[in-house]
Amino acid sequence: MSSTKTATVVTKNATPAPVQAPAAPVQAPAPVAPAQAPAATSALTPGQQAATLAAPAKAPRYVKRAAYSLNQVVLTVAANPKREKCAAATAYTFYKVGATLAACIAASAKAGHKGKFALLNANVAYDLAHGYITLAPAPAAPKA
Repeated sequence: MSSTKTATVVTKNATPAPVQAPAAPVQAPAPVAPAQAPAATSALTPGQQAATLAAPAKAPRYVKRAAYSLNQVVLTVAANPKREKCAAATAYTFYKVGATLAACIAASAKAGHKGKFALLNANVAYDLAHGYITLAPAPAAPKA
């Protein structure tokens, strides 16, 4: 003998209708074992290969230290894009068109700027990556 619970649902301008509660609790389905990848010559499916070929190449997020040399000459300097009164804006003021990066960094150090207010290699890498400065190609090494 089973007992079923009933509830009534009341809606506006309607007569109550009985609603039955579920007889048994609902159980989650059993976990399914992952399917093994089919043996193929390529690890990617044809759809993945097409998506990979269609995707544009991502630009690097930063310029690695090896991508520039301290003896490169600064060609252009954009108007200071940094927020006023921040350490990066102070460091940015030491870029001078026609000077080498080493001279710009030395000028920052000579002015007494240390720590976060100094022009550092990290600043140069960031500013190059974002197009705030451009550099002339590195001069060729002298032949011996």
